[in-house]
Formats: sequence, C-alpha cells, structure tokens
Amino acid sequence: MGNAIEKFAVTPEVLRRELEANNEALTKVIFQRGDRLESLVKLGMGWLFAFQLAVLGLVGTLAV
Repeated sequence: MGNAIEKFAVTPEVLRRELEANNEALTKVIFQRGDRLESLVKLGMGWLFAFQLAVLGLVGTLAV
C-alpha cells in the first residue's frame, strides 16, 4: 500500500511540470486570440479606408 501512495505522490517537480504545461497552453491561447484580434483590426481598418475613399470620391464628384 505504501508503494502505491508513493507512486502517485505529488512532488514539487511534478507540480512544477504541471504548472509549466498549463502556462504554455494558456500562453498559446492568449497569442491565438491576440492574432485573431489583430487580423480583425486590420480588416476593419481596410474597410474604413475604402469607405473614406468612397466618401471622398462622392464629395469630389458633387463639388465639381
């Protein structure tokens, strides 16, 4: 019985490895979300630029 308990005992090394694995997984998720957000911002800026050009063109044609 003592050997079974020792086999599944949580040592500081095991805890450290688990924490490192969890931190790596969390870091990956955070960076993926950041990349997605960056892509959405770039897409929004592109649409905004296109809209501004369209408005400028419309104002330019009305002014002439």
